Amino acid sequence: MFELKREWGDHKIFSFNTSSNKFLEYFQGLFDTQGLDMLHLKSSDYDTAKDRLGMGYLNDRDTDLHKVFYGDIKANDTFKTLYCNFIKEIHDGFFPDEKYLIYQSFPSIRIQFMESKVIPPHKDSDHLSNHPLGEKNFILPVTDMRGTNSVYIESMPDKEDFESVELSYGDLFFFNGNTCTHHNVANKENKLRISLDFRVMLVSDYGKYIQRSSILATNPRDIIWNRTPKLMQIGGYYQMTEKGEPLRDMMLWHNIKDTLMQHRPTFGKEEAEATYRYMLDDTFITEHKKTKELEDMICEYVGSKQCIMTTSGTSAIILALMSLELSEGDEVVVPNYTMIATVNAIRFLKLTPVIVDIDRDTYTLNCKSIEDSITEKTKAVVHVSLNNRYTDMDGIVALCARRGIVLLEDSAQSLGCRVNGKSLGTFGKIGCFSLSTPKIVSTGQGGFCVTDDDELAKKINMIKNFGRRESGKDAFEVFGINLKFTDIQAVIGIEQMKKLDFRVRRMREMYDLYYENLKDIVEMKPPLNSEWIPWFVDIYVDNRDQIIEYLKKHKIQTRPVYGEINKTNIYYSGDTLHNSTYVCGKGLFLPSYITLTDNEILYICNVLKLSLLK
Repeated sequence: MFELKREWGDHKIFSFNTSSNKFLEYFQGLFDTQGLDMLHLKSSDYDTAKDRLGMGYLNDRDTDLHKVFYGDIKANDTFKTLYCNFIKEIHDGFFPDEKYLIYQSFPSIRIQFMESKVIPPHKDSDHLSNHPLGEKNFILPVTDMRGTNSVYIESMPDKEDFESVELSYGDLFFFNGNTCTHHNVANKENKLRISLDFRVMLVSDYGKYIQRSSILATNPRDIIWNRTPKLMQIGGYYQMTEKGEPLRDMMLWHNIKDTLMQHRPTFGKEEAEATYRYMLDDTFITEHKKTKELEDMICEYVGSKQCIMTTSGTSAIILALMSLELSEGDEVVVPNYTMIATVNAIRFLKLTPVIVDIDRDTYTLNCKSIEDSITEKTKAVVHVSLNNRYTDMDGIVALCARRGIVLLEDSAQSLGCRVNGKSLGTFGKIGCFSLSTPKIVSTGQGGFCVTDDDELAKKINMIKNFGRRESGKDAFEVFGINLKFTDIQAVIGIEQMKKLDFRVRRMREMYDLYYENLKDIVEMKPPLNSEWIPWFVDIYVDNRDQIIEYLKKHKIQTRPVYGEINKTNIYYSGDTLHNSTYVCGKGLFLPSYITLTDNEILYICNVLKLSLLK
């Protein structure tokens, strides 16, 4: 594949197979000429650029010839295919034992005009040019490199025995540009030089580099152009390839400009236009006709008789508990692994939360954990379908009925998820949902209760409206507070509900893609069944904090899963609930918002693989 031709100091020259790597033919076609070394004759910038290509005057991408190349590689994959194939050969030929290889996203093209001076003496290390110390440098000449139109380099660091490197097409120069000084001089050969230079790096060297908090602003170009040096990362300057991966997969490059958030709401022009129309046509704003329209949509979607909108998912749980008319000190069973709002709603009403461990397979309550926690004071169970997981819902329903206990569902994350065709949130007496910012349907804040019990629905409606049966009439029948929704939120929610089926499909697609790429390297639960829809992507890893920081450096936002309720100051107990301890100590939420692309998911998976290898 590569044959060694010459070795001196830290550098080597190899030959490569030009019949399968047709770089020369590519450039001849690109510039429509066989004589590439006289290409300056086709350059409209030649006369003005040759004296301005020195550092700080003209970037080496700014001539018309450079722009032709960089424009072409953006417009089609012809060169990218050549380059990726060549990187695969370098991976196999130079680094056969490395599972992964990191490489420069595109090579830099060097077009050295006559009489031009392109690059002054420098080293590529991060103390001078911001490049990682572990980079391996390559030059592939397209035209002959001789004398003054070549690269001058010392054989070893600080030896200063500079030699012009003689190269022809078919040669590959593998050199130490990190610590060996190299430069160009004015081209006196009366021939233009075209060459490609690029860098590759091993995972171990990349890991050392990426741990740096900052790099020194010593690059002459950074100083002249007053720019802040930045870490060079996968997803930008570098790409990553796995040994043996198909070329089509390798070519799915990542270009990550903005932080990939762990969760974010997704609103479109439909929500904006509907809100605008409503504000012009109806200024009622508070809970009215649009709220009722949204409630009807939800009832039809989840299959419940009644829906009552409220201010949040937490409010929904509070309203559900208040409607049961429980007494102070009554016990409510709740899992140790949940958002603390679930337990706080119980505590808010001066009820007693009984915190129990979760099922090891589903991270939710199961029949045994519920049964073992029941006492004569137990009046209710709150089943939390965290990430839409559940354990034997029919069995839990039967258990609660047999023991005379009310089953409530905290289905904050479960809109769109069904069990054998039946929506989560409709198994219990009352189901409680959230419409907060990161949910699959969001109105900013908000929530709702669903139930088939008409009397409970009436009671919940009264409680959230100060205790009165009818708005506008001060006839108060029960104790109540103000937990009403607003029509302006409902307008947004209606448009969001229209998109729910698509979002359900997309959330499942995203989880499946994550799972396929990560199942062999991290602990990750397989999809529960064909109807199961994830709300987020959760994985379980050792060294979680270090992995979070590693991902953060690559513009990937993550967060730990919810902590153990019984380890908080408010609900602290000395009990060790082993399953929730395990989950809460290792769990990590990865980005999982609707607009996340497949390419971005693959990028996250690749960076996660590196974080585990470092």
